[in-house]
Amino acid sequence: MTAQCMLHSLFTDLQNVHITLRILFRPKPSVLPKIFSTIGEDYDERILPSITNEVLKAVVVSKV
Repeated sequence: MTAQCMLHSLFTDLQNVHITLRILFRPKPSVLPKIFSTIGEDYDERILPSITNEVLKAVVVSKV
């Protein structure tokens, strides 16, 4: 499965950063019923963008 995440951020030094990240993921089949019942079948659209944005921002900030 794939998901795509876009990051647009303006840092304190006025650098404007645009990054597109494609994520390949495969959840464990044994956990899917729990994920579907607690989060929903659209979990990838609801959960992955927020997680990847935070991780991507942290990586970009550490490199700047």
